[in-house]
Amino acid sequence: MFNVDAEKLSEVFYQDPNIYHALARLLKRDENTPLLSEGLDKPALKTLIDDAYQRGMNGRKYIFWCSDSYTERIQEGLPEGYRVYQLVNEKLRCISGDWLRSSKQVASYFSGVDKTPLFTQNVPYEGLYGVRDWVDDDEDGMSFDVLKKHHMDELAGHGLEVIVLNETT
Repeated sequence: MFNVDAEKLSEVFYQDPNIYHALARLLKRDENTPLLSEGLDKPALKTLIDDAYQRGMNGRKYIFWCSDSYTERIQEGLPEGYRVYQLVNEKLRCISGDWLRSSKQVASYFSGVDKTPLFTQNVPYEGLYGVRDWVDDDEDGMSFDVLKKHHMDELAGHGLEVIVLNETT
């Protein structure tokens, strides 16, 4: 189906990660309604695009709008704000610290650093690369949401680009 190897395909996904999501949805739909050629090795194709996507996205930075009920309860820090993560070997690792950040603090963190785009997307109930909403025994918790347009505009005012990824498949 593709005239490229996983490395070249990962470059395509690096430039536009939503292409992966469209291809993955096509393969998923093909399970119920055959759309692709009969002779096509669909499991091999799925493996190819999944591997290429992981290569293309590894190291990317994700940003979410978060609500933290603990900081709201103790009235220390921001009860709502941004949290930034980096994708490392299929796990999101927080790189913005324990507390939520303002747009100005996020921009300050990235000042002098290569301004690659930040990615945001909905966090499904089962989580996204290890990140998910949670509540502890004290009923303190944190929720993670995709950035809204006004959040992205606010960050753009600080010179940061945010790309919204489609839903995961």
